[in-house]
Amino acid sequence: MVVLACALVAPAAAALAAPAEDIAALVTQVEATMEAQPAEAEAVAGRALDLAIATYGAEHLVTANLHRLLGDAIYNQGRYAEAEPHYRDAAAVRAKLLGTDHADTAVSLNDLAISLRRQERYAEALPLYEKVLAIRETVLGPDAADTAWSTFWVARVLQSLERPGEAAAVMAKAVARARIAFGPTDRATIQWLGEAADLLQDAGDIAGAEPLYLEANALGAEALEPGDALLSYPLHGLARLYYGQGRAAEAVPLYRAALAIREAAYGADDRDTLATVDALARALWDAGDIVDAEMLFRRLLAARDSVGDTDSLVVADLLRWIGRAASALDRKAEAEIVLKRALAISEAQLGPDHVLTGFDLIALGQLYSGQQRFDEARPLLERAVEVLGAYNDDGTSVNAARTALSFLEYATGHLSHAIALTEQTLAAAIAAKGEASREVADITVALGSYRRDAGDLAEADRLISQARARYAQLAPQGRSYFRATSELGRIREAQGRYDEALVLHRESYDALMARFGADSVQVQPALSDLGNTLFATGDYAGAARAFADATVIVERLAAVDAAAAFASRTGEVEDQATARGRVFDSLVKAYYRLPGSADEAFLVAQRVIESEAAQALAQLAVRQASGSTALAPLVRQRQDLVTRWRDDDSALTLALAQSDRTAAAALRAALEVTDAQLVAIDARLAADFPAFADLQRPAPLDVAAVQSALGKNDVLLFYADTGPIGPVAAETFLWVVPKTGAAQWFRVPRSTGELRAAVRALRENMGVGAVTRGPKALTQSNDAGRQDKVLTAASELHDALLGEAAPLLAGRDLVIVPSRALASLPFHALVSDLPAGSGDRYRDARWLARDHAITILPSVSSLAASSVPVMRPANAGREPYLAFANPLLDGLPLQPLPETADEARAIATALGAADDALHMGTEATETSLKQLSADGHLARADVVHFATHGLVSGELDGLVEPAIVLTPPASATSEDDGLLTASEVTTLALDADWVILSACNTASSDGGGEALSGLARAFFYAGARALMVSHWPVNSDSAVRLASGAVSALAADPSIGRAEALRRAMLAEIDRGGDAADPANWAPFIVVGAAR
Repeated sequence: MVVLACALVAPAAAALAAPAEDIAALVTQVEATMEAQPAEAEAVAGRALDLAIATYGAEHLVTANLHRLLGDAIYNQGRYAEAEPHYRDAAAVRAKLLGTDHADTAVSLNDLAISLRRQERYAEALPLYEKVLAIRETVLGPDAADTAWSTFWVARVLQSLERPGEAAAVMAKAVARARIAFGPTDRATIQWLGEAADLLQDAGDIAGAEPLYLEANALGAEALEPGDALLSYPLHGLARLYYGQGRAAEAVPLYRAALAIREAAYGADDRDTLATVDALARALWDAGDIVDAEMLFRRLLAARDSVGDTDSLVVADLLRWIGRAASALDRKAEAEIVLKRALAISEAQLGPDHVLTGFDLIALGQLYSGQQRFDEARPLLERAVEVLGAYNDDGTSVNAARTALSFLEYATGHLSHAIALTEQTLAAAIAAKGEASREVADITVALGSYRRDAGDLAEADRLISQARARYAQLAPQGRSYFRATSELGRIREAQGRYDEALVLHRESYDALMARFGADSVQVQPALSDLGNTLFATGDYAGAARAFADATVIVERLAAVDAAAAFASRTGEVEDQATARGRVFDSLVKAYYRLPGSADEAFLVAQRVIESEAAQALAQLAVRQASGSTALAPLVRQRQDLVTRWRDDDSALTLALAQSDRTAAAALRAALEVTDAQLVAIDARLAADFPAFADLQRPAPLDVAAVQSALGKNDVLLFYADTGPIGPVAAETFLWVVPKTGAAQWFRVPRSTGELRAAVRALRENMGVGAVTRGPKALTQSNDAGRQDKVLTAASELHDALLGEAAPLLAGRDLVIVPSRALASLPFHALVSDLPAGSGDRYRDARWLARDHAITILPSVSSLAASSVPVMRPANAGREPYLAFANPLLDGLPLQPLPETADEARAIATALGAADDALHMGTEATETSLKQLSADGHLARADVVHFATHGLVSGELDGLVEPAIVLTPPASATSEDDGLLTASEVTTLALDADWVILSACNTASSDGGGEALSGLARAFFYAGARALMVSHWPVNSDSAVRLASGAVSALAADPSIGRAEALRRAMLAEIDRGGDAADPANWAPFIVVGAAR
């Protein structure tokens, strides 16, 4: 505020001359100290005012002037409320003595209005500004400089009162007056032009705002020095206008120019500079430049952190953007951490039912959907629909939630549900926004892709073409346009119009590569699309190049994401290579059609078949690879803590979805404790076991590494399924890798779908079910032709799977890595030669078990894991055997198994175990087992045996995971309910060479198509090097003979190995003939893991 000199009235009376001189001297002192010493100026002004009141009285112009002077001194210190009464007194005195329409009265009213505006009391300030304007228009005239300024401030206050239309009209008048009062190129004129455009934009008059911005920018470039801070404002405003119109590509260079000016003029951390950083980041995002956008959002987050802001809503918003960027760039582990932090802030600051909390639920749910963590995603997205459905906007919010939920329905195979939900969302969006909006285009693309998958190609074509045309108007070089272009290319490919598809995919690929670079995640889907189309046209070399480039990107992302997951201690080492496995199996298909690509294909194919059981074996190998009996328990402790972290983290997700804030707080506290423990362990491992982090994600093995790990008589058979590409069906490939000599690979002559159906038919004919579910009696029918059906099916599968490879297998032990299509196939029950004219066809058939010992592995990399030498202390005090058998099953809908007591005794005798190794009847309890684990007794047993029922999830009420049945207590507790579940198995401390599960379905998957999940995975994690598990409900008498026979054979000659021991037990059953030779009875068991 300008400090005006007091116009002191010189009284006529000589007696007043001295006080007047004193007042004048004090005023001079005030003016001299006002800027540098405002507190001193205030004190002096106060003395001058007191003297004036004493000399002239309260209602005198001198007194009024000194009220104003004191008000200025206080105002300049930022104490606007204290300055206000002095301005009021000055205005009142002047109005009384000079009149209400006097120019000096207007000055005091203006002072009062300014003090009220600075207190944000806009409604009180407005009538004062309007009064000042009216006085000046009358006294000074409409074209005077002060009149122009008063007009400007009326507009500003109307803007503050959120009356943009009125403000815009008044600002237009201010601009017109400025052109006359100051000239068209004056700073004020240029500034007000930009502000007039801002107000018009806020009022929705885009057409009126744009030419004002353009004029302001042109005048500024003409009249102002380059780099003048004022230039940044109309640049920023025009960029904001373009961004709001969906013209992000045009907004970006304007924002960049404004940012450069503000950084130079104000500094990097100035408020206006950071506002432009924020706006530029959002424009870059919409323009598709996610990498640069993320860098700017991180800059903003660092700025908030530098001032101690770690949990505000602004921070939550920045985290939201950074999380979205990390997810879009396939840094999934990092994205999860960031998005959870944003959700925690929103929930704490706004509550569980706020719209921003709803959007955070969407972001996390979408992330989980993309990771195929559907059980975690669903409650979050359903909760988001509920929260945002209650939000009273135009439907945009709940539409976003419904769109995310529709993708979940699509990804989980509920295509009709996804289509119905998306159609509902699209109709709501059109009603609210009109057909020309970006939101409608986005939803249309989703619906079009679902229609394509449903086979409705004509409707998909119409929808995608419509959306693509809209994107071409909004942002012809944006990511959305090329996403629609790629989708249209897929439709053309599905229509068999490959030449048109190729043009579309090349358009997307060329544009995205030019924009983002050849190694960008944005390019990877375009490469895959291009490869698919080239493959369909027979250009296998071109397809292979495209797929190979795509795999390089995916592998890089996998490494980055795994490193982030490990560093963050989430334990979710999400392997993006596995998650994006389709590009790997596509490359395998292309390599098969090119000469000399077998070795590369072998490595690539291993990415197609990773499994959780393989990961569990790898974790066991890491403990063994520590090379230290002290470090191995520490590694196990870390792995257990990671499991606990993930369990608590999943529970936190559910608590957030259910708005259970108490549970969420408790779980966050538990996670912090676990994090602290992991930090301490990681510090020690980093020092004493530096290879630990790298071993978390085992690399595929090349042929030489496989041969090094194989036994001298072993041959590896690795099967990998691949999906369809264009007219080429899903295919399964086989690699045969001997201990020495060249590896060979073959394409199985039946499609993957045919193989899956053939395995199902074999099992159904055997009477063990297409999908194993027990416990139940085997369901062999009395169909006289059943034997022929079983033998024919087993023979046809043998010829398809092993026919071409048979010459390479003679006299060898087989180490088999089955594909998903073959996961439930007992390979030893395949038939190489059908019996001719036999009276006992099952006994006389040439089963594969006649010629080969067979070991099953969940992945090729498991071969290296299972061959890691066992590290045990010299004084370990090992015990040969520990068994749990013949549980008491009173009150359970399960058959007693008294014969299992004989099975356990026979094995104990063969191994020379003491009587206390047998826990049967009342001793076969969870409590006993867990106590043995806790005191270290369990970890001393070489062989651990469970001879009891095995259950898969759903077989008993409330059973949600596989379990082993033990003797239940009189009253069930959380620690002992008679069911040893897979998750409880993972808590056991084992160090067993062999765990035998002579129970039903212990090799069965959890229903997701993955082999060797459930109990098998759990026992590997707990510390078993090898397992004997069953594919289906077992015949109890046969199980007794098979288990005891296998162990007895191994005890008699340990050099033969576990797989050969089981083979001999099987052959003994087959040679018995009759029912014993039925493969439903002798073939359920397999050896998984280390064969020796």
